[in-house]
Amino acid sequence: MATNRMLAHPETTRSLAPAASRASWVGTLKIGNTSIPVKAFAAIASSSATQLHQVHQGCGRRISYRKTCPMHGPVNADQIGRAYEYSNDCLVGLSDDELAQLLPPDDKAITLERFFPGDRLDLTLLAGRSLFLSPANLAACSTFLLLQAALMQKRTWALGQTVFSQRRQLVVVYPAKGTLLLHTLHDPGTRRAAVSIDANGNSPSRRDLRAMTKVIDAANESFDFAEYADQSDKRLVSLIQSKIDGKANKRAKGKPARRKSSGRQQSRPRTAARAA
Repeated sequence: MATNRMLAHPETTRSLAPAASRASWVGTLKIGNTSIPVKAFAAIASSSATQLHQVHQGCGRRISYRKTCPMHGPVNADQIGRAYEYSNDCLVGLSDDELAQLLPPDDKAITLERFFPGDRLDLTLLAGRSLFLSPANLAACSTFLLLQAALMQKRTWALGQTVFSQRRQLVVVYPAKGTLLLHTLHDPGTRRAAVSIDANGNSPSRRDLRAMTKVIDAANESFDFAEYADQSDKRLVSLIQSKIDGKANKRAKGKPARRKSSGRQQSRPRTAARAA
């Protein structure tokens, strides 16, 4: 049975970032009548190095944005509501209570509903959030490992639903070495149709096909995904540090050197004190 190897075997990717120290979600993993207390940990480290601020180039101060009403000027946070733009000249106001009634009930559970072979997953649906699942306590370990072993033996993935950030979320859960991995999915209804290609009778020749497959075969060997780690943040941090060091050196050079007092100058106050 074919599988999405890059997803199904995360242990083949060397981890460069440390494991998450704190769970980002705590709840239960449900399959049939079985509920397993679990904790979810971020599988991907978030990067903060690229969070740059807008500043005034003249003085270097940060740019601030004030929330204003075109009729009444600046407004406080407690004066701001929400509305839907029905047309250019019509906004439909919605109260917090009305919007709260639309939120899905959150029972803090990931409910596994369907099972399927991993090669059936359309990778365009991956929404970008990945979590490691682990038992929440020692009592949950045996059942958690039972589910992990069963999914591994059947070589199958699970499709489920949960609530993250007050929104109903479709997820896939699959077994990996010593853990279960969860990926959030986009709403399948939002997937766009592929752009069709008009071949116009121009099918590839056998010679061209052989040449292309040789190129593929030449690069078809084992590799480490860590070799493709993005170095952008490191380069940015290095640039920032060099500018900080440059400012420190500039300040140090700008300070006047202290004069060393001679022994006679240091003794004068003492002589004057004796005379007094």
